[in-house]
Amino acid sequence: QAVTFTATGSPGSLKTTASLGNPILKAEIAHNIDALFEHSLNPFAMISAGYFYKNLSDPIVTTTFVLNNFQPSPVAPAGTYTVTQPVNSGSAWLSGFEASYIQHLSFLPGKLRGLGISANYEYTASRTSGLVGRSDRPRLLRDAPNTWNISPTYDLGRFSVRAGLSYNQANIYSYNVEDGTPGGVTGPFGDIYFYSHLQVDAQGSIRMGHGLSFTMYGLNLTNEVFGFYQGSPEYMIQREYYKPSVAFGIHWSLPEGGR
Repeated sequence: QAVTFTATGSPGSLKTTASLGNPILKAEIAHNIDALFEHSLNPFAMISAGYFYKNLSDPIVTTTFVLNNFQPSPVAPAGTYTVTQPVNSGSAWLSGFEASYIQHLSFLPGKLRGLGISANYEYTASRTSGLVGRSDRPRLLRDAPNTWNISPTYDLGRFSVRAGLSYNQANIYSYNVEDGTPGGVTGPFGDIYFYSHLQVDAQGSIRMGHGLSFTMYGLNLTNEVFGFYQGSPEYMIQREYYKPSVAFGIHWSLPEGGR
């Protein structure tokens, strides 16, 4: 089985982690039910709504545990490692609802007719069972209960602008807790979660003639923080600060019929 390891920190206080493969991992099998309704609106609009249900056999999940006196490879130091490994859970199910709305607001007067809106929302519920060492039924990994996106747009003449707000509610990154763990599932030794994340992005362009256009975009404009916690948000284990990213450029293309 494949093994990787890392060691971070000062020489006197190294934090050692390892990632193990699993040669007996089974393939995950899913049986799905999906229903989708779509309806076009005038002018230039569409709404849709759908429901989905998935029944999973042998879902592949990631577990985190501690191994003492462990040496992941001949070149790695022996010691106490925090280890992650993919394993099969006995069974799981996932269901949810999704809806979207897209419209170009061309019926508005004057320059407002260039406005548009795109939005979608999804709610999911899930449970998994058969995890080694625990009798509860946690949510599936990376399954955020609520996610949504809202994107105002503007397209008129030489101008094109897009803004985007995207949200992902906190969700489980890896399973860590077992029956009898101090503090339980919401304590400082609970499962590892992604923090909720709300990000704002934007981009725009203007055509300047003769095949030239100016484009500019900005990512993470509100400087949203990324990170992980264990059990509850107050038990932070990692926070990452990226700051906004801004870029611009000039693009040139041959006019139609040019050589």
